[in-house]
Formats: sequence, structure tokens, C-alpha cells
Amino acid sequence: SLVSSLTKTIEDKKIQSKEMENKLQQTSASLSKLLEEKDVTIQGFNDELRRMQEKTLKDTKSILVDHEKFKKILESRKEELEQHEKELEKREADYDNKIVRLRRLRKMNESASLEQKKADENVRVLVEKHKVEKEELHKKIIDLQKQIDQRQALELQIEQLKGAAHVMEHMGRDVETQKRMDAIKEELMEKEEELEDLEQLTQALIVKERKCNDELQEARKELINGLRPSRAIRATIGVRNMGVLEEKAFEIAAKAKYPAEEAPNKAEEMISLWVKYIEDPDWHPFKTIRECGTDKAVINEEDERLKSLRNDLGDEAYQAVTKVLSELNEYNPSGRYPVPELWNFKADRKATLKEGAEYILNLWRANKRKRH
Repeated sequence: SLVSSLTKTIEDKKIQSKEMENKLQQTSASLSKLLEEKDVTIQGFNDELRRMQEKTLKDTKSILVDHEKFKKILESRKEELEQHEKELEKREADYDNKIVRLRRLRKMNESASLEQKKADENVRVLVEKHKVEKEELHKKIIDLQKQIDQRQALELQIEQLKGAAHVMEHMGRDVETQKRMDAIKEELMEKEEELEDLEQLTQALIVKERKCNDELQEARKELINGLRPSRAIRATIGVRNMGVLEEKAFEIAAKAKYPAEEAPNKAEEMISLWVKYIEDPDWHPFKTIRECGTDKAVINEEDERLKSLRNDLGDEAYQAVTKVLSELNEYNPSGRYPVPELWNFKADRKATLKEGAEYILNLWRANKRKRH
């Protein structure tokens, strides 16, 4: 009877052991699935963070475009007044025109010099502030990455604890097992609370990062405004108006095509006409090509208006117009009017905020040494 009872007990234990092995396999499969879902969640979080940053940048650009549009209206009215002034000046003798222009240039240079001194002082303060903000942003990005790593580790620990608790529930209800289950549940609650705190901290860091990015964009805008009043002859960093038509090419073409006395008026007429063409949103002289796996918009040389320009006025005027069209398509495709951009004239490219800040700081230091 004892042998029979022990044999039955052994068989029962084997059955229980088999059931626990099956449940353990199920738990392992469930844990693997949870880990995969965690990876998907992390990827989604990273994608959402990137989308938020792109949206912030897009909103900032939209605000700048609206500001420049209003500024363009004011500049257009100013240009109308200047055009009227030029027409009045043309009635005077050439000698009188030269005197007026020289006086105006001298006055503009004096005003520009005073404005540049004020701008240098303002931008110096801005540069110092920018350096501090940049260091803080870099530190916050590192902290955010650390928080993401900690969150991933916590999520993994929580899933492991849940798996262990699930296994414990099927191992019986003796005192030792119950104690282990209570300890696991308590640790699980602590980890979940820690994860919740970590998520709140992560959201706070994301908000701070977005704010710092807005401040950096504002700093770039202030740097452009500070450098716009004047530009030194040999300056390496300055402000370039992207999308401004070069008048010299049309003046050369007018001199070659018309008599000397008619050339200035004809050049102005052609410049005004082509500025109007360039600003026309319905004219789209571009074609799309495939380059390095991406679509790229380039000038359509078969455009009838551009072909007519090249035939009538030559390659220099054609190059001037196509250059303006390319710049506007890159920097302001929706508005079709010139926009200021921080520019590295030495490298002939868009300047970084760091380059602009260093340039202004060097100017301020040089002026400070001269005063002393």
C-alpha cells in the first residue's frame, strides 16, 4: 500500500512538473513578445520625438515667412518711393545726380557705422547667451538619452518581474512561495512607480529641448538682424539676401543691345519685368530629376521664357535669373521674394550659428582693443 501510494504521488508530481514546464514555455514566449512590443514602442517614441522636432522647426519657419512677408510689403512701398525719387533725379543734370548720390552714400555709411557699433554690442550679449544655451541644450540631450536608457531597463525589469510572478502563481501556495510572490509584487510596484516618474521627467526634458531649439532659432534671427545694417568689405560672415536679382548683368546686356542714352532706362525696364516674372507663383520653370535615390528640382532649360531670355539678352542675364530662381526655390519656394540668410562669404555657403557668433565676438574684441 505504501509503495502504491508513493508511486501515485510520483506520477502526480511528474504531471505537475510537465504542466509547469509548459507554463514556463508559455511565459517565455509571452516575455519575448513583450520585449518585441517594447522595441516597437521605443521606436514609436523616437519617431514621435523626431516628428515633434520637425513640426517645431516647420512652425518656426512659418512664423519667419509671415514676418518676412509683412517686411516685404514695407520694402515694396519703400522701393516705390525710391523709384519715384530716381525718376525725379533723372531730370537733373548728371553732375547734380552724382553729387546727390555721393552725399547720400556718405550719410548712409555714417549711419551704418553707428548702427554697426550698436549691433556689435547687442550681438556680443547675444553670443554669450547663445553659448550658455547651447551648453545647456547639449547637457539636456545627454540627460534625455540617459533617461530613455533607464526607462528601457526598467521596462525590461518590470516584464521579468511579471513573468516571475506569473510562474510563482502556478507553483503552489506554500509559505515560502507566498513570501517570494509578495516580494516580487512589492518590487514590481516600486519599478512601475519609478517608471512613471521617469516618464514625467522625460516629458519635461522634451519640453525644455523644444524651448531651447526655439531660443536658438530666435538667436539666429537676432544675429541676422544685428549684421544686416552694414557689411565690411572683407567680412567673412554676414547677411546675404537670397533671391535678389543681379542688376549688373542686365545693364551689360542693355548697353550691348541699345544706344548709350537709352541703355539705363531699358535696363531698368528689363529688371522690373524679370523681377515681376520671378515673383509670379504661377511660373514654375523647374523639372524633377532623380539623384542619389531622391527627387531633386532643377532649372528646366527648355522653358520658353528662359530660352527667350538667353536668346535676347545673353548668358549673363540668363545665369542671373536662373541663380535667383534656384535660391528662391531652396530658401523661400512658397513666397517667391528675397529672404535674408546668415552667410559664410569665404566658403560661399550658409553659415552656422556658431560661425556667426564667433565672428561677432571677434569683432567686439577687436573694437574693444581699439577703444582702449
